[in-house]
Amino acid sequence: MREIKTWTEMEYNGYLKYWEYYWAEGTRLCKVLLGESFKIHLGNGLEIPCQIEFGKDWYMIIGPNKTKFYLNPRETYQIVI
Repeated sequence: MREIKTWTEMEYNGYLKYWEYYWAEGTRLCKVLLGESFKIHLGNGLEIPCQIEFGKDWYMIIGPNKTKFYLNPRETYQIVI
């Protein structure tokens, strides 16, 4: 059976200083927790498993080499939890 993915938008809340997304088709706003794992959609069908972390800025850890991908608070990212 094919997995059904529901992509949601992850946006930065500058007032509260964390990333958030809507769960259950826009009915509930959820905070992305430090260390949480999910897949991010980077376009053209490319989706990458990652884990969100915080140092001086918010970033994601991607792949076996633990590459850091820094998040831009002015961007919106498509994710699936």
